[in-house]
Amino acid sequence: WVMSCDKMHLPSTLAVTSASAAMAISEIPMRTTVACVRVALVDGEMVVNPTLAQVENSTMELVVSGTRDAVVMIEGEAKFVPEDRIVEAVRIAHDHIVPITQAIEAFASAIGKEKAKL
Repeated sequence: WVMSCDKMHLPSTLAVTSASAAMAISEIPMRTTVACVRVALVDGEMVVNPTLAQVENSTMELVVSGTRDAVVMIEGEAKFVPEDRIVEAVRIAHDHIVPITQAIEAFASAIGKEKAKL
């Protein structure tokens, strides 16, 4: 459940990222952190974490999740967008995912619990 949002941005990407942060600081073992961003093609320009209005007026919208090292999930829709623009959007998304995962890792190092042994 989303308890609060600004009604300008879709909350799904924050849900993925915040769940990863919560897991990172918990005692639950996990291999690596994950982050998620949305990229939209609006008036020919790539927009990271666009507003709802921008998404509605976009010709492409991708939701990309990834780790520091790789993209692990892509979902989206497009209206006749060339493949190279989609690849560009995925690269841009991953460029924004990396610092988020690094911040989560730093957060976990600073306040996280020791991981349980399995």
